[in-house]
Amino acid sequence: METEEKYSIYGDKHELTSLFGYLIGIRKSIFENDKEPLLLSVYEKAEQDKRARILRNLCVMRGMLMRHFKAIRLKMGQGEPTTRIEEFPGEAMDALQEDGITVFNPRFRGPGEYIMAVNQYIVERVDACQPLFPDWIEWKYIKNMIVMPDGTRQAGSIAASDLYYKQMRYYPYQQYINWNPADEGNILYTDLKFVKILYEQNKDSFDDRSKVSDATGETKESIRNFISEGAKTVIIIDCENVDPYRFSATLKAIDEETAKKINKIILIDDVNASLAWRYFENRTSIEVTHIMIERVLSNKSLVDVRLTAEASREHYKNNVDSFVLVSSDSDYYALIEAMPDARFLVVLEKEKSSFGLKEKLSGNQIRYCHMNDFYTGDDSELKIITILREMQRELEPLSFNVEEVFGRALAKARATMTEPEAENFRKKYIRPMHLKLDEDGNVTIEFGK
Repeated sequence: METEEKYSIYGDKHELTSLFGYLIGIRKSIFENDKEPLLLSVYEKAEQDKRARILRNLCVMRGMLMRHFKAIRLKMGQGEPTTRIEEFPGEAMDALQEDGITVFNPRFRGPGEYIMAVNQYIVERVDACQPLFPDWIEWKYIKNMIVMPDGTRQAGSIAASDLYYKQMRYYPYQQYINWNPADEGNILYTDLKFVKILYEQNKDSFDDRSKVSDATGETKESIRNFISEGAKTVIIIDCENVDPYRFSATLKAIDEETAKKINKIILIDDVNASLAWRYFENRTSIEVTHIMIERVLSNKSLVDVRLTAEASREHYKNNVDSFVLVSSDSDYYALIEAMPDARFLVVLEKEKSSFGLKEKLSGNQIRYCHMNDFYTGDDSELKIITILREMQRELEPLSFNVEEVFGRALAKARATMTEPEAENFRKKYIRPMHLKLDEDGNVTIEFGK
């Protein structure tokens, strides 16, 4: 039985490769095979999306026409109808017909014409699938790997086919893609491998591992055990010292049953911390206490003092025995030492935490993990919400009443209009008004013409 955790011991992800594999037409039996890395759950989800289904069937058609080119050309040359040619991709063509795409053309005399026609449809339809991929990935790299270069012309399709026939063993599951074929093994083995090769093919590099891999099953199990073994658990966060988006991804990795055992999350916030913490509580079902610390001196944060005080209060007054301390600040080790009866799991960021701190934690059997190891590839909601709300706040002073502007313009122009004339003016020029954005980000209002 397939599960999305079947490779979790390595922390690998397979969502991107599975979606890409679906789109380029890799056969369903590969997704159904537990020994293969592609996920059937991704296949089934994509199959419900008309945009994805159309692109997949176009790629299935192209692939079969290329693999069986000689046999199809011979039989079509002998006058056999495509419905009687075993190698012809009739099932994919019928599925496209059901989705409103007609590829069959009685004037076509060979598979080459079909390949060019399919390539034209792929060019027209591929961009519709961009929203299926996360925003962080370079869509043009994905698109370039699906579209056959100059494939709508005979010379381009022949050149791509010649390369494919010579190097077919290097194409993923022998399905056509536009790439420089090389002995890379299965390029769809993991999301990390695929994205690295994808970027290298475009003379670029990809380094953010958290977008394409996850913490190991062992790390997640350690967190689950720590929370489950505690009588009362609180997460306490130094907001000034922690990336809210990384922590959001870390929290998302905690399964629902384990999350129910967390009593609350305490945010110790500062005016200089990320604004995302203001919207964080909407991202979790766990109770959140948000404490904003005012500064006595503008250059002196009091977050560390308040965090220590809150941890002490929770331990000695509210009988909290287990703390998930989210901070990379080594100063908090004094807090851990001062509460020997409490249990601590420290959540760090690799680039902010010193080797000395981690050595000290390990030497005293205090568990820790890195936020950087947790999967962030599909968790951009907090970032999007924060940016959009802050943009709205910035733009609030720019609000105006267009009817008042219209009235002042009439007065300054010393023009008069009857009510029907004014209403027609609104319909033609004011209501179609829209924002115009130039390449430098400058915004102007443009009225209807």
